[in-house]
Amino acid sequence: MTLAAFIAGFVLIAMPVIVLMAVWASVTLWRVLFPERPLPLVRDETMARRAAVARGESVKVGFREIHEDMRVHTRELARPYHHAGGHSDGFPASWLEDLDRRRN
Repeated sequence: MTLAAFIAGFVLIAMPVIVLMAVWASVTLWRVLFPERPLPLVRDETMARRAAVARGESVKVGFREIHEDMRVHTRELARPYHHAGGHSDGFPASWLEDLDRRRN
């Protein structure tokens, strides 16, 4: 009786835990070895959305999409600015454009 209970407990508790740990380890290994590729069974929504926007189609926008756009936009705007000759003729045009974008 105790042997049957031990085997049933192992099958019902330990086996699912072992399977879940194996899946977790394989996904982690995939992400470490191939960080630039999406997971094989997960559809890459970002690429599909970019393709739809390039075609001119309207797409749903959620938090993840807004965050991705802000991350890409921040990377594009991170350019150093240098005044010519060490003096200023007013605000640089890039600052005024940035201020206008932030207001609107």
